Amino acid sequence: MRSKPVLALFTGLATAAVLAGAVEAADPSKPQLKTLPSLKLKPALQQQQQMKPAQTPKAKDLKPNSVQPQQIQPQQIQPQQVTPQQVRPGRPLQLACPDPAIVSFSVGRITSTPGPAPGNWPIYTIQLRAVLKNVGGGAYNTRPNQQAVAIIERGSRTRDVKYQPFGNLGVGAQVMVTAQIRNWRRSNEFPPNYEAHIRYDPDISIDGNPQNDDCRGANNKRTITGAQINAAIDALPTFGGASSMRR
Repeated sequence: MRSKPVLALFTGLATAAVLAGAVEAADPSKPQLKTLPSLKLKPALQQQQQMKPAQTPKAKDLKPNSVQPQQIQPQQIQPQQVTPQQVRPGRPLQLACPDPAIVSFSVGRITSTPGPAPGNWPIYTIQLRAVLKNVGGGAYNTRPNQQAVAIIERGSRTRDVKYQPFGNLGVGAQVMVTAQIRNWRRSNEFPPNYEAHIRYDPDISIDGNPQNDDCRGANNKRTITGAQINAAIDALPTFGGASSMRR
């Protein structure tokens, strides 16, 4: 059979290989490799058992850091105390042009006469005083009868109590205009009011003269009410039941 020669061939080859290895091992010219001792590896499970878990330090064992965190205090902002500016009454506004103005209107002298019957209120004569002044920075130069101060009664009727023309006014110059209110009765329930007003000629602004052009019209009028006049009467001292005169 053919299988025996094949088996003999393989057996011969194996034997030859073994002999060749033995010869090579016995050859002293070639370096011999030392056999490393076998490492005994422990199972991974045993290594995990031998490894002790890291011990977490307890809170009492921890030493506080010597560097203390800086405590930042909130900035204390003190409210600034602002002192209100003390405004002192100064001089009237000085403009570069003329500015006639009614700077005051007040109750002046008060005189009285007895009433028509005993026990009646006295009958009074009231003086009203208006002061006209050039409060501008330029002289007021004009022609006569182009301007006047009127004291007007406004109540159940409207009428001029006084009409007084005025002329040139230097810077700071002033004129007083007075009017007499007769037969004033304190018992009047609805007393009239009075107004001091500057009146100008309608064509004064187009007459070609800038020196009589009023800079401001807002200060050309002042008013006294009937209640203010009665308050002035009530403030008079009395002697024997009669009011004295007020200068």
